[in-house]
Amino acid sequence: ASGASILRKLLPDLAHRSLRCVGLCAGLHGPWGEIRAFSSPEIPGFVAIGIDNPPLLLAEELIHESMHVQLWARLAVDGDLARSWAAMPAVHSPFTDSPRPAVRVVHGIVSYAAVLRLWLSIRSMRAVPRSWLDEDVEIDTVADRRIRVLRQRIGRAVAALRDVARPFEWESIEATLVQLVQRPMDDLSLELPDHKPITAAALSSAGLGQIEQAEVLLGTAGHKVSRINVELDRCPRVAELLTSGSSFCFSHDALSPRRDGRLGGFSNTIEKTVPLLSASPSDELFVYIGGHGATVRRAFELDRQGQAGELFGIPDCCRQFFAAQWPACSDAGGDLFGWMINSQRHGNGIRRVVEIDWRCNAAAMYFGGGLCWHFPCRPDCPATGEAIDRRLASLARLDRQLALALAESQQRSLVFSPTIGYGRLPPAGDERTAMGALLWSGRSQPGLCRHGTIAAWLASETIEPRTLLRIVGPPLQSTARRLC
Repeated sequence: ASGASILRKLLPDLAHRSLRCVGLCAGLHGPWGEIRAFSSPEIPGFVAIGIDNPPLLLAEELIHESMHVQLWARLAVDGDLARSWAAMPAVHSPFTDSPRPAVRVVHGIVSYAAVLRLWLSIRSMRAVPRSWLDEDVEIDTVADRRIRVLRQRIGRAVAALRDVARPFEWESIEATLVQLVQRPMDDLSLELPDHKPITAAALSSAGLGQIEQAEVLLGTAGHKVSRINVELDRCPRVAELLTSGSSFCFSHDALSPRRDGRLGGFSNTIEKTVPLLSASPSDELFVYIGGHGATVRRAFELDRQGQAGELFGIPDCCRQFFAAQWPACSDAGGDLFGWMINSQRHGNGIRRVVEIDWRCNAAAMYFGGGLCWHFPCRPDCPATGEAIDRRLASLARLDRQLALALAESQQRSLVFSPTIGYGRLPPAGDERTAMGALLWSGRSQPGLCRHGTIAAWLASETIEPRTLLRIVGPPLQSTARRLC
């Protein structure tokens, strides 16, 4: 038996059109029993399949690749459909275990749905010729395993796409599946992912820092839409956690962040962007996370226009401040918090000490902590203070230990110099603190120990601005009691 003859026998409604759409089929040599197949929109009608295989696997390769060929042809002649799917956010593909453009995930759903139909037909046969597979293989066992895995993977792909698709987009995906696979989605008995709680410990094991952990927890709980950066090679582990508890999607493009040595490698600006399919493992993607797919989709759309600040929990006054100051600040490295500090320092004579409401201490981000993840418009922005109070209370209900750790980092005073970055004082530190006791956001500064204390360092200022950022607000013990 050949792969084509098996298709004609098991899937007569698909075989004729599927085989006719293939104009050229090339053979690939490889290990026996290994599926190796290929097709491309750049070569219409062409497929390559692994020919060192038993007939049943040849049939699987043929039906799978012919579905790709048919779908690429459909998109080539239906520009509206192609543009609609291209506009959708990228999602996690269970077929490749990686973020993929939506159209690629639709390809996976359609092609593997046809493969699922093939194995369901095999399972329904009373007797399957042993020559179709290996003589010493139990075909029913193979079929059951293949059906189970396909239902799980297609189900996860369906859940990921349907969650962030607009109604008309999802209707077009379902209609395309029916047209090409000749079965509606409901007939495939797909397995959708079970809901599981997401914990900070699990997120930490996936390589996410405390800020990212808090963003995921708050986004998943619906308190805000969160956007985090994740390196491409870490996306599978993060997606595995998010799939069972969050609505999420990925940006179209990957980015290479411009690391700032003064800020411990923190990035406020982007070096370059590349299309997702051209990204390297170390490139980063934006991951949008929320409690509802429609809101996550809206954040994805607005962020492409630079207008998603409200959904990210950024007060209006700070969004206006960012819009006005960012063009100039981004050319200077992108530390808009330091930019604001310098404006405060020179706003009424030269001030070497600037008081910061602890809730507005965005510099804590440069040390991997804090709850203020935007640039406040003022050192005592009331709207930012209210937003952080709500965020702290919400996070404490989800993970009190994480909430207190982030708050503690934000309540530490700092010194600031535009050329060397930020130095964090120990708890209860002040002007009398020794310079050697500071933790620097960038490289350590042993040469500054000669000044003795922070007060002496400030007094020795020449051309380079030096500022003490005195954090004001209730002590951590008071904050902890309030959260009990």
